[in-house]
Amino acid sequence: MTEFWNPVYWDNRFRKEREFEWLVSSDCFVEQTKSYIASAKSICNIGCGNSNLSASIRVFNKSAAIHNLDYSSVAIERSKELNKDNDNQHFYIVDLLKEEDVVNALSDANIDLIADKSTSDSLSTGEDIQLDGKPTAPAAAMAINLAKVCKTGTRWVFCSYSPYRLESLAGTCNLWTVTHEWSIIAEESSAESNVHRPEIRHYFVALERM
Repeated sequence: MTEFWNPVYWDNRFRKEREFEWLVSSDCFVEQTKSYIASAKSICNIGCGNSNLSASIRVFNKSAAIHNLDYSSVAIERSKELNKDNDNQHFYIVDLLKEEDVVNALSDANIDLIADKSTSDSLSTGEDIQLDGKPTAPAAAMAINLAKVCKTGTRWVFCSYSPYRLESLAGTCNLWTVTHEWSIIAEESSAESNVHRPEIRHYFVALERM
């Protein structure tokens, strides 16, 4: 199984790969979440990787501070390259499963929107971690850590390949509440239009910090 949860996997991949978009294009993600992006003043792009998401956000929101996080140092350097012409961009090497990393990077950032393009999916491939002495799903641990640097009313919009991703956040229901869920049909990956395939969808969820 591919170790999407492992920083070493991403360091090795990003050394060879210049740019890649997970699930949907950055422009599609922004189009689907623009009602949240438009009013945000401080946006956190978690798991920024080598995606153009921050650049796409900047086209739609000219003034917001954008905080790019990844636990791969190679990814952060690539993100800096991709955003070298964009103002008010900040970059941090952060392990989202470590409270200290998240707090050190974002405690003064006044985040009002978290953008998550399949980072929850990647972390969810890892094993449970110990949090406060009990096993906790990685995505739930991330949600708990992010809640520590987010004020009441902060929004979190994520895109996932799974309609069940919210189950990973079940233990954080007193920190985040779901405000909206929707899905879109995935783009066709094959030109064989005469071949029947089950409909594939990508799932979007909007959460709000309680």
